[in-house]
Amino acid sequence: MKISQNINLKFAKRSKKLPIVLSREEIKNIIEAIRNPKHKLIISLAYGAGLRISEVVNLKVKDVNLGELTIHLKNAKGKKDRITIFPEKIKNDLQNLIAGKNLNDYLYESERGG
Repeated sequence: MKISQNINLKFAKRSKKLPIVLSREEIKNIIEAIRNPKHKLIISLAYGAGLRISEVVNLKVKDVNLGELTIHLKNAKGKKDRITIFPEKIKNDLQNLIAGKNLNDYLYESERGG
C-alpha cells in the first residue's frame, strides 16, 4: 500500500533588483582615468568586447583576428567556445601589443612571470 505525503520545500527568494548600468560617459571617464596603458587596454577590451577579466588574461595572440575584429574564446564559462567582436577603436593598440609576439604567447604577460 502506498502512502501519499506532501513535502513542502521552501526555496530561497531571488533578488529582483536590476543591475547598475553605467552610462557611456561614465565608462569613458573611468577608462580615461587609467594611466597605465596596459591596464587601460585590458579594461577597454573587457568592456568593448563583453569579456570577463578571466577571459581577457587568458587570451593568446592566435585568438585575436585583427582583420575581422573578432576574438575566439576557448573554454570560456561552462567550458564552451565562443566568438565575440571588439571595437575598431582599440585595433591599433592591440596591433602594437601583438607586434613581435609568437602565436602561442599570452596577450597580457605578467611582469612576475606567466
